[in-house]
Amino acid sequence: MRPSSPLQHCVAFTAALLLALSFVAVAPVRAAEGFAPEAASAAVFRLRGIADGLPSAGINGFAQDRAGYLWLATDDGLARFDGLVFRTWRRQPDDSGGLPGNRILAVAAREDDRIELDVAGHGRWVLDPARRRFSPAPAGLPPLPPAPERWPDAGGGWWSAGNEGLQFRPAGRRTRLEWAAPRWQGTVRALFGDREGGLWFSAPGRGLGFLPPGWRAFHFLPAVAGAGRGAMAPAGPSSVYIADERGLWRLSLASARCEPVAVSPAWVAAPADALLARDDGSLWLAQASRLRRLVPDAAGGFVARDETSPGWAIRQLLETEDGALWLVGGRQAERRDPAGGIQAQAVSSPVWRGPDGQAWRRQGSRLQQWSVSGRRFVDVPGAPEGAWQALAAGGEGLLWLAAPAPRSMSTC
Repeated sequence: MRPSSPLQHCVAFTAALLLALSFVAVAPVRAAEGFAPEAASAAVFRLRGIADGLPSAGINGFAQDRAGYLWLATDDGLARFDGLVFRTWRRQPDDSGGLPGNRILAVAAREDDRIELDVAGHGRWVLDPARRRFSPAPAGLPPLPPAPERWPDAGGGWWSAGNEGLQFRPAGRRTRLEWAAPRWQGTVRALFGDREGGLWFSAPGRGLGFLPPGWRAFHFLPAVAGAGRGAMAPAGPSSVYIADERGLWRLSLASARCEPVAVSPAWVAAPADALLARDDGSLWLAQASRLRRLVPDAAGGFVARDETSPGWAIRQLLETEDGALWLVGGRQAERRDPAGGIQAQAVSSPVWRGPDGQAWRRQGSRLQQWSVSGRRFVDVPGAPEGAWQALAAGGEGLLWLAAPAPRSMSTC
């Protein structure tokens, strides 16, 4: 598509911020009853219909020109989309340089910036580079190829269209891995991949569908069957641990297989509220006010050891760069240093690991960081005040903060 406009930047930033806020709440995790992967997948897609300016929900073909515009052959004219708005060309009876008909069967963008199109009942026509005049192409040209119903993915797999919806087959697999890619339900007839890696498709009766190129960054993983409230922690570069009231599981992100992990003595049948993977390979598990340390054994499982309870329900576990373990509840927290010392702290927000590797928190509207030398929280110099709900450290010293938008804020 064309280079992003300021509005597109604003929309993208808003979506990213909302998504970041949503991921803050993944621990604890709940496997909702009746959860439909299709409904979650649909949130990844963008759909534009007649109400958005699309001339027709019947799209027969796609092309992208050198400037990045997307061209659509529709049942009611030729459309050009710049990522924000549609411009449409239709037959005008009194225009000698206009379209001879409105049903466009196929479209192609040429290197000299001409747009060629097949018009039903009128053959091949050409739109000049100035986008002012249509003229008939030389007679005898074969029809433009129809829009494909299969399209190669940048990762080596294939997308396919059909009555069953948009389907994805990964490279090297003979069967479709349904969980690994977003799923679009409903008939899909034509596919087109743009130069930026996005996938466009025709959804008959509905309009123009779009799957952004960043879809690979997020997946909807299968829930553990029968699981209630649980928590997650990384188990390596391509797997995660999931703890719930039935036990500990390891979910492979490569194969989508979820297998139980042996824990001895017997697992305590209670919901998991927080799970932390520490640098030494151990796991720390919070179940209400109960704290357990899971130490790896030689067989690939864990040995569970009870640790001193703080006496209140634990909502969050955090490890800082100095090796301290933070237990965070609703209004209080404990810092447990590697030497065994315990220090209590009052908190009014989640505790985050800041860019310095230490604990950060919001106190009222002030942002504070833990001072190792002073053994207390201190205000971050120059930090803006706000009802901060999420914090993330980026590259080059950047710090990202998220807070609810004021009701009076413009939506850009």
